Amino acid sequence: ESGLPVSCVVGSSVGALVGGLYASAPEQDTTERFRRVTRSYRRATEDAARARGLEAGAVLGAVVALFSGGVLAPATAALGGFVLGAATTTRADRARMEEVLRVEVAGASIEALPMPFASLHHERAGQGLTLAIVRTGDLAAAIGASIANPFVFEDVDVARAPKIDPGSDRVAATPVQDACAMFPDANMLVVNVQGTPAFHDSRMTCPMREILIDVADLPAEALFGEHPDFETAWRQGHDATAAALARPPGA
Repeated sequence: ESGLPVSCVVGSSVGALVGGLYASAPEQDTTERFRRVTRSYRRATEDAARARGLEAGAVLGAVVALFSGGVLAPATAALGGFVLGAATTTRADRARMEEVLRVEVAGASIEALPMPFASLHHERAGQGLTLAIVRTGDLAAAIGASIANPFVFEDVDVARAPKIDPGSDRVAATPVQDACAMFPDANMLVVNVQGTPAFHDSRMTCPMREILIDVADLPAEALFGEHPDFETAWRQGHDATAAALARPPGA
């Protein structure tokens, strides 16, 4: 949300979620839309908990796990899902999240978005996985496949899920090389919260500015968008982005 023109968006995992929100309505406040999604998902999860006879407060760990899973260590995300005890916690549900997103983006298709958008996920291929790049079709479904982290979602079986979060492929976690291959004329701004620089080799020819944002000490609750530390983290990311845009690519 720098105010500068953006020509395309490529994302994986939670990056696909935030990028999809932006690409679907770049004129709107993406931060507020993210908050709206987290609130809607939390309400839907609480409703599901009540239907199972659980206290609504018992879902906190599940929702924290969802929104920390893309930026905190997998072990932290897994623990978050059971933070209040396995007997009382409803873990996160990927299908539920996809429906919440579908409402927020008004059922948008990728090819009808106001700017080019692509997301990444893995698909099962025999005994292994292959990287899938989605550039058409239902936006919510594409995001849902990209955030399908088995450490977070109880309806994603790591051994059998047909589509899964690309986070198991460290090369694609911050998919700079894939993005350049899709948009070879792009001047790339790379937002990286993985803790290490994005991997690429000599085939990656796009000029690139990479922003490494440290979220290691960010409380998981801040990922809801309502915690005071959310604003601090948002401002740090905003300022780091502004600084990156002020320097030439590769500097």
